[in-house]
Amino acid sequence: MEEPISSQHPFRIEHIFFTEIYFRRTGEQPDDSETLQLLTEIGMGKDLNKRRVQVNFRVQTPEETESGFRVLVESIGIVELIDEEAIDNEKLTLFINEHLLVAMASRVIQLIGTITTQMGIGPIWMPSPQSFGISSDTVSALRESVDS
Repeated sequence: MEEPISSQHPFRIEHIFFTEIYFRRTGEQPDDSETLQLLTEIGMGKDLNKRRVQVNFRVQTPEETESGFRVLVESIGIVELIDEEAIDNEKLTLFINEHLLVAMASRVIQLIGTITTQMGIGPIWMPSPQSFGISSDTVSALRESVDS
């Protein structure tokens, strides 16, 4: 029997789910040539029993935008430690930025694209996960607050 392939990371994505979804068409359809940007916020939530970490991901249209719609999507990702080793903040940060945020962003992009198309609104641009991320200082601060 072959041995299972081991992961290069001691973590796995346990859950990704939406906590809030809001779409509203507020006026005329935006000009197709207009590039509409969404604000993206990423934050750390609770460290759940020291074996799981919660990452909060929020995307919304800027308040001052004059586009013909409003969007707010909030989601949560849970990362679970699957190895017995201590959690290394650098490895956790790398895993969140390269795996969890990519998975979360793809779900949000798909949701926004599907719903706005059904609302008669043209394509919407959202930054790729490579253009944003969470810092290792944020991860360290969360881990320290849990340990104290």
